[in-house]
Amino acid sequence: MRRVPHLTDIRSAGTPAIGDGGPHAHVLGMYKDAVVRGPRPAGEFVTAQVSAGADCTKIVAEAPGEGGPDREALDAPGADIVTHVPLDRPLHAAEAARTAAQGQV
Repeated sequence: MRRVPHLTDIRSAGTPAIGDGGPHAHVLGMYKDAVVRGPRPAGEFVTAQVSAGADCTKIVAEAPGEGGPDREALDAPGADIVTHVPLDRPLHAAEAARTAAQGQV
């Protein structure tokens, strides 16, 4: 990517990876290709997004048991940055420590 001084640098995640049972799967206009079921489709999804020009991949995990991608699919693409942590409770110290130990922010 060529950088031009003094201009805004815009990055895009493209289409998010989602599970088939979460609320994001029911968003009008959401691509069916966004649904990942297992590690192989998750890897193929990431490859397709990068090939399409995405700078990063967004994964919508959902709360456990609420329709997001299964654990194997989540582990396949991995995550460097975690956002939107639970809003209904404080993040437990053990969760924060595990995130840091995995090199995530």
